[in-house]
Amino acid sequence: MAIPWFDYIVLPLLIMMARVVDVSLDTIRVIMVAKGYRNLAPFVGFFQSLIWLITITRIMANLDNWFTYIGYAGGFGLGTWVGMRLEGKLALGYELIKQYNPNAFYTIEDMRFVSSHALLPGSRKIHRLRFRHR
Repeated sequence: MAIPWFDYIVLPLLIMMARVVDVSLDTIRVIMVAKGYRNLAPFVGFFQSLIWLITITRIMANLDNWFTYIGYAGGFGLGTWVGMRLEGKLALGYELIKQYNPNAFYTIEDMRFVSSHALLPGSRKIHRLRFRHR
C-alpha cells in the first residue's frame, strides 16, 4: 500500500505555510492600524482573508486528515512569531521618550518646545525625543 504523499505531507506543509503568511499579515495589519498606516491596512487585510479562505477550504475538503489540523495550528504559532519578527525588522512607527529633570530652568524656547503641555512654575522640565526604532 502506497502512502498518499500529497494528503499526508505536502498538503499539511502547504497549509502551514499559508497560515504563516496569513497570521504574519494579520500581525502586520493590526500594527499598521495602531500606528496610523490606515490606508495600507485594508489591502493587507484583503490578501490575508483571501489566503485564509483558500486554506480553510482545503481543510474542509479533507476533514478526515488530522495532519491538516496540525499544519493549521502549527502555522498559527509560527506565523505569530514570524509576524513579530517582521514588525521588528520593518520598524513601523515611532517611540516616544520623556526625560524629566527636576533641576532645570526654563527659557522661551523650552516653553515653545513643550507648548502642548501647561507648565507651572516649579514643575519639571520635559524633553521629548521621537525616533524610529529598528
